[in-house]
Amino acid sequence: MAYKFDCINVVPGCEGTLRGETRDEVLRAAAEHASHAHLPDEVGEKVKASIVKE
Repeated sequence: MAYKFDCINVVPGCEGTLRGETRDEVLRAAAEHASHAHLPDEVGEKVKASIVKE
């Protein structure tokens, strides 16, 4: 089953949506996204909590 993360759940106004086959894959993609678009230290735990099964 695939997983997805909608960045707007953590960062208001961000339209980023990340998908992967595993939670770890989505988390890695979210970390990469955050390093370019956001401050990862402020959102890391919220990202982990917001990754859900599709």
